[in-house]
Parts: sequence; C-alpha cells; structure tokens
Amino acid sequence: MSSAGLAWAYANKPTSALKSAIRAKPSVILIGGFFGKRHQLLPLQHQLWNAGLLPVSFNYYAKTASFEEQVESLAESLMRHRSHTEDTPVHFVTHCYGGLVLRGALRKLAWGSGGAVIPPTPSPHADNSTSAHMDFNKTGSWGSLSSLWGCEDVQPWLSSCRGAKGSRIVMLAPPNRGSCLARRMQHSMAGRAILGSESGAQLGTLSPDDWRALAGDLPAVFRRVHIVAGTRAVNPMLSAAAQAEGIEGSAHDGILMERETHLHTPFSLSRVALPHSLLLYSPGVWAQVIHALTQDHPREDWQLHANTQDAPAG
Repeated sequence: MSSAGLAWAYANKPTSALKSAIRAKPSVILIGGFFGKRHQLLPLQHQLWNAGLLPVSFNYYAKTASFEEQVESLAESLMRHRSHTEDTPVHFVTHCYGGLVLRGALRKLAWGSGGAVIPPTPSPHADNSTSAHMDFNKTGSWGSLSSLWGCEDVQPWLSSCRGAKGSRIVMLAPPNRGSCLARRMQHSMAGRAILGSESGAQLGTLSPDDWRALAGDLPAVFRRVHIVAGTRAVNPMLSAAAQAEGIEGSAHDGILMERETHLHTPFSLSRVALPHSLLLYSPGVWAQVIHALTQDHPREDWQLHANTQDAPAG
C-alpha cells in the first residue's frame, strides 16, 4: 500500500527544553475532510495549542486511496503515537470524511481494550459485489445516555490502556451515515470525476447501513463524543437527493444533511448556522471544540442523544 502523502505533522515541533512540558499535554489528533488540505487545520491547531493541548494532524489523499487503505494508515500512525503516550489522554477532532476514517481505525485497533488489532472479517451484510469494501463486522453500541459526560465510572480494565482513558472525540460535519449527495453525484459523469474512483466511489455507492458495517460504531471507551453540524447553505441537488432517499429534516450545510451526521451511539449535538467548509474557520466552533475536549459538562445549548432513533430531525 502506498503511503505517499500520509504523514504526521506536529503544529509545534518540540525542542529538548520543551519535551517534559509537551509530554504533559493531552494530544489531539486532527483528521481533515475529503478535499481538505493540511493548512486548513492550522487555525484550529493554533487554538488548541493555546488551550494547553498538543495538536497533531494526520494527512491523507482521499481521492487516491480506498477507505480501507486510509484506515490502515491511520491505525498504523495511531499505534506509533500511542506508544509514546503514558497517562495523558489522546483526543480526536475530525472534519467531514475524516470521521469515518477515525471510526474505522479505532475499530481496527480495538481502542480502549488493550490495543489488539482486529483482523479484517467479511461483513455478513456484504454481497459479492461489495465484499471488497466490507472488511469489518459491526460492534456493539452504548447502552444508555448516562454513559455520556462522565456519568459512569470507566471500567477498571480500561485504566491500563495507554491514551484510552479520558479520550474524547469532536466531529465537525461527519458523514456518519454516508452521503446522499455523493450517491446522487455517482450517477453523473461529472460527479464521478469529482469523487474519483477510490474512497469517493465508496461514498457514492455505499448506503448508511453499509457504512455502519464498514466503519463500525465508536468504542465504548469514548464516553464524550460531540458533533457539530452546519445548518446554513443552499444546495438544490442535496435537497433533492435527501427527499428522494426519504431523509427527514431540512437542515443541511450544503454537503451533508444534519441527519447524516448522527451516530448510532450516544453523542451530544450542536447546530451552527454555517456551511460545511467554514466550520474549520469559525471562532464559535473553535470554542465548542475546546469546551468539549477540556470541560466536564456539556454546554446548555447542546442536545444529548442516547441514539439516533431519539434524535429529532433538524
């Protein structure tokens, strides 16, 4: 598998005088979106550093590698990073498609259960035409809303997992249920050219159930997961695609319907009146990310959802 373009980049390269202080900082792994570039994460990296966190970015070329290849690269990088992490937590912040890559990598690593790598297993839901993309079985989901925001103690066996205890995730406009817009684009030659023949083609063909089987649910060690969904944009093609697939609600960010960002496991949700690509540059969103990573209680304007069946449509 080619690893071109896949690299780790520390926002502030540590010097020998700073090593001890840096080790005490919780790491924040940033994973960009489908068309995202490393420089798009720099404003958020700067804010995280100023908040006392150590931002680290994972870079990939979405159009030239499959989802499985990106998951493998991220999983390998996480194993290297985690080996240098002692008692400080490792947090994650994703934008768009990076949320799916993170889910797949955490599933592959069995994050929070000792770090054993799960060998790929064909999904029972995959047919012959999609079996190449169905490398993981589904995992169990969280059982109750009380597991969010520290309402329950972490199981004792988690305490020995490096970087797992206390880890948190913030997802900015993640396509957790896939993308109806990508599936509609896949029907046109221009759309297929934009998406490419690798992971973009997977976005354009896989259903919400397929993505859950492929990426898996988040490990239960992550008791604090926050999703930020954009709600202000105009895109008639997206609205038509959502209506054709029967997706409830009308709120969207121009790329994803708000409903498509929801997880099948517990999460907190905030809606911001911004389009998809501007979420990374909003001071208000930066503040929410930092709050979710550093504070012990959710903000009053956030909605807590035990599962997507109870989540109201936007």
